[in-house]
Amino acid sequence: MANKTALEFQYLDELFESFIENLQLVIDKLKEEDSSRNAAPDFTLIDFWSKLETGYKSMSAEASKFSLWFSKPPLPKREECESLMESVQRVSLVIVSAYYGLPKEHGVRLRKYVRRSVLDVIDGVQTLAKRIKDERYQCSQGQLQSTGTVWEACDEFTSLPKNNCEAILQVIKNSSELVKDALQELQEAQETGGERDTGWDDIDEVLGRVDINDTNRNTWSEGDKAVLPPCIGLVKAARSCLKKVSTAVKSNGQWEDAHSIAQLDDLADIVDEVSPSVDELVSCVYAPMRHSVIRTNANQLSGVLLHLLGRCKATHVCKQEDTTWLNFLDQAVHHNLEKIKNLTTNEQDTS
Repeated sequence: MANKTALEFQYLDELFESFIENLQLVIDKLKEEDSSRNAAPDFTLIDFWSKLETGYKSMSAEASKFSLWFSKPPLPKREECESLMESVQRVSLVIVSAYYGLPKEHGVRLRKYVRRSVLDVIDGVQTLAKRIKDERYQCSQGQLQSTGTVWEACDEFTSLPKNNCEAILQVIKNSSELVKDALQELQEAQETGGERDTGWDDIDEVLGRVDINDTNRNTWSEGDKAVLPPCIGLVKAARSCLKKVSTAVKSNGQWEDAHSIAQLDDLADIVDEVSPSVDELVSCVYAPMRHSVIRTNANQLSGVLLHLLGRCKATHVCKQEDTTWLNFLDQAVHHNLEKIKNLTTNEQDTS
C-alpha cells in the first residue's frame, strides 16, 4: 500500500509540476509589454465580452471540479488528472486569447484592466494547484481558500469596465479616493500642529535630517502655519479637478471611435500623476517644514493640475459650457500656488 501511494504521489507531482510551469509561462507572457493582435475585421466589444464571460464561468467551474477531485480519497487516476488539467489549460487559452484579441484601438486603459483581471484568474488557478500539491493532495483549509480566490477573480468580470470610457472613470475614481485620503491627512496635520508619530522622528534622526538637540523640530513656526492653508487649498483644487473631469467624461465621453478613445487614454495618463503629486506635497508639510521643498512640490502638483485642465479642455469631453469651471479651477490652482510661493520665498528653511 505504501509503494502504491508513493507511486501515486510521484505521477501527481510530475503532472502538477508541469501544469504549474505551463501556467507560469502564461503568466510571464501576460506580464510582458502590452501588445495586442491586429484587430479582426469582424471584432466587436459585444462578442469580446461574451467570449470572456464564457471563459470566466468555465474557469470557475473547472476550479471547483479541480478542488473537488482532491477533496477526499481516492486520488484521481493519471488519465483523469491529465484530462482535468488539459481542460483547465483549454479554458485558460480561451481567456488569454480573448484578451489578446482586444485591440489597443479600443483603449489602452481598458486593456490594462482586462489584463489585470485575466492575470488574477490564471494566477489564482496556479496558486490552487500549488496548494493542492503542497498539501500532498489532501483537502485543507488553504485549498478551500484558494478555490474561493479563483471564484472571486472570475466574479470580478461583472465589475470590469466594459469600454474605455468606463475604464477612465475608474481611473479617476481611484485617484479621487487617494486624494481624499491625502486631504484628510493634511487636515489632521493642521489639527495636530504638524507633529509626526515618534517613528517618523526616529527615522529622521537616523538619516540625519534633523538636529536631535532642536527642541522645536516637532512644531511649526508661525510662518509654517501660514503656509498650510494654501497647501490645503491646492489639494482641494486637485480634488475638484478630478470631480469635474469625471463629470465631463461621464456626460460626454465617447468610446466608439479611435480618436476619442485615444483622448481618454491621454487624460488617464495625466490623472495617474495627480495622486502621487498630492502625496509629495502632503508628505513635506510635517515639522520640521522645509519651504523650498514645499515650493517644489506645489509647483509639481500645480503643473499636473493645469496640464489636466488644459488637456481636458482640448478633448471632446468638454463643451462650451464647461469653460466656466475650467477657468475657475485654473484660477484656483494659480491662486494657491502664488500664495505658497509668496509665503515661502523669503522664509528660512528649518534645518
